[in-house]
Parts: sequence; structure tokens; C-alpha cells
Amino acid sequence: MVNCKLQNCLTVALGQWICKGKVLPFKLVSGDFKTSILSHPMPEIWLSFQDSGTDTIKVEFGKEVQAILERQWKADLVFYYNSEFVDPPDTQNLVNFDLSYEKATSATWIDQRSLTIDAPTGKRKIHQREAESLTLFLSKAAFGVIKEAKRLRSGIKQTF
Repeated sequence: MVNCKLQNCLTVALGQWICKGKVLPFKLVSGDFKTSILSHPMPEIWLSFQDSGTDTIKVEFGKEVQAILERQWKADLVFYYNSEFVDPPDTQNLVNFDLSYEKATSATWIDQRSLTIDAPTGKRKIHQREAESLTLFLSKAAFGVIKEAKRLRSGIKQTF
């Protein structure tokens, strides 16, 4: 199940845990859409686990995980920016661009799985589904930022 509402909070639920986060609204920086989009800050992101009762345990990430997520966030912004605002010169460039994005996403999953998190049951490696949900979360958030920018752009005449 994916629950995606870009209103400062986004949730991706795929099991006994939920990936949550807060996405900052898009802001135009000095009239430059491309720079504003590509420099949009990464959302705050965490995993939320339900304990045996009704309490929720929030698991935040260390610097190593944050660095991997930041790399993916940048790739997501570039991918969606190019998808929405840039016409590829030819089909081969479009294919190459898509393959490059898929490689970046796969590398993120692989890199995440080598890292340790402080889960409610103790320190352990990130599970593949958790890694996928974090990547999906960032993708949905980046897509939302691009849509916000597109709405803003429709009200302002500017070339990219």
C-alpha cells in the first residue's frame, strides 16, 4: 500500500513498519526554477514501527544512511525535472537517461542494505523492503515537489 499525500507529510506503508517524513514546500529561489528544484532540501525521513501495544517507535537514520538517501533524492529531482521540463533530443538519449536513473536507484538499495539501523529489536541491517520504501518515499516526494514547481511556473512566464 502506498499512501501519498504531499501536505508536509508523506507515508509509505509496506509492512509492519511505515516510512514517514516531512517534505518542505517548493520555493522559488531568485527566479531560477531549475536551481530551485535541484537544490530543494531532502525531506526529513524515518521508519515508524508499531510495538506490541499501541505505541509507535520512530527510527531515525545516521549520517551514512542520510548520505545515501541524499544521493537518491538528488537523482530523483534530476529525473523528474528532466521528465517534466526537458525534451530529450532523441530516443536514445531518453533511454540512456532512464537507465541512468534505474542504476542510481538500484545502487541506493544495495548501499542501504549494507548499513545498520537501530530498529526496535536492536541494531540490524536495513531490510530490502525497508530500503525500497525509503527510495519510493523519496521518489514520491520529489515528484510532488516537481508538480508544485510546475503549478507555480504555470502562473509565471519564464523559460528554463
